[in-house]
Amino acid sequence: DISYFFNLSQTRQLLLEKNIMKYCPDTRKLKLKDVCRTRWIERITGMDTFEELFIPIFFTLDEMSLNSRKQCNRDTSVKASSLLRLISSFSFIVALVITRNIFDLTLGVTKLLQAKKIDIMSCNDMIETLKNVCSATRSNIEHYHSKWYQQAISLAAQIGTNESLPRTV
Repeated sequence: DISYFFNLSQTRQLLLEKNIMKYCPDTRKLKLKDVCRTRWIERITGMDTFEELFIPIFFTLDEMSLNSRKQCNRDTSVKASSLLRLISSFSFIVALVITRNIFDLTLGVTKLLQAKKIDIMSCNDMIETLKNVCSATRSNIEHYHSKWYQQAISLAAQIGTNESLPRTV
């Protein structure tokens, strides 16, 4: 929804690019990818781009929702406010970090499976390797949980979102 929101309007895209230059001056990415439901590689690289540009996206949506410079119409401001509320929650940030890390594990196999010429033996070997990596990740989940949770806390701190845990009974 967010990539569609920005890619649909040149004005929105320009505001995003301005904030990308401000918050991520070293990146070469200036646009969010439109992800196709059937192109798995695009989904993975789109998720990587989204996380890389998360800070500029957040501040662009914040700027649009406040609309203090009157750069956006009312509908854009309302939609930006709604999207901002969704992505600024700590649970969203944790889910983003975990999903991106898990997807990155599958990238090699995904590329191979979507290639025009598929070598079934290479695929089988890579799938076995992926299964082993997933098993090793599960066996060492405390390490990965700590690492990924720290990434989420760091990302959340950059936008002023505090760590929050769900209530337990």
